[in-house]
Amino acid sequence: MNVVQVGVGRNFPLKRKEIGDGIRVEYTSFGPFIALYFSEPTSEEIKMIANEAVEIRLASADEILFFVFHFGDNNWMDAPFNARIYDAEFDLRNLGNRPENLYIYLVDAMTNIIKAMRIIELEEYFSTCIWELIQDQYEVPFNLETYAAKLNRIYSSYTSSQIADCTNLGLKIDSNKGICVSKPNDFEILWYE
Repeated sequence: MNVVQVGVGRNFPLKRKEIGDGIRVEYTSFGPFIALYFSEPTSEEIKMIANEAVEIRLASADEILFFVFHFGDNNWMDAPFNARIYDAEFDLRNLGNRPENLYIYLVDAMTNIIKAMRIIELEEYFSTCIWELIQDQYEVPFNLETYAAKLNRIYSSYTSSQIADCTNLGLKIDSNKGICVSKPNDFEILWYE
């Protein structure tokens, strides 16, 4: 098992196959995270991710779970999540408990360097709902091609704002809640790979 330090100014430990801007929601042994990939993020974008209030919603459409969120007064963003995409070695059902924190990383898409990060303590109800929605995904047969087709159909029909309106549950986080970091060496966490 490798231990990796994760913090602003360091390489983000997960590599992307795609190049360019994008968003992904992933789950690790310590809980869910949102990685926002911006090409050469501006100081305003770094400040937005690190310091502004964030609203996070969970939406379900056509058996796909979406994390939908926005920072301050900015536009809604979304990312789908399905636990069944992971290989059998990482079965979320084996983790045995609900997530306590949500990690948010702003990563420079060109360099893979973390520019800002937040750790948000989840309210128990929100956390339990995430866990239950993920567990429900294991009850439905899964086929990657069918999943991709459903995802394409949703994205061709709905905007992020419209997906946010299909919300199962929402959580608003004030700008001063949680750990917010936008400078190197202010705070780091350890990832176990």
